[in-house]
Amino acid sequence: MLGWGIGVPCPVAMYPEWCYHSHMKDGIKSLNVRLPAHLLEQIREVAKQHHRSLNGEILTAIEEHIKKQKKG
Repeated sequence: MLGWGIGVPCPVAMYPEWCYHSHMKDGIKSLNVRLPAHLLEQIREVAKQHHRSLNGEILTAIEEHIKKQKKG
């Protein structure tokens, strides 16, 4: 069994829909995005400089972009 880091074991192979719904309680959705390899590497480098996870860096970039678009 695998855990999600929230104290809830998740038997992925047996109940994938249960695992999916356990994440939806906190309003978090997942999205797969295809990126060119060079862009992914650049994002990884920036995330490392900012001491963030790759996911955290992408979320920050999206949030900053949205704020900028609303101001402009």
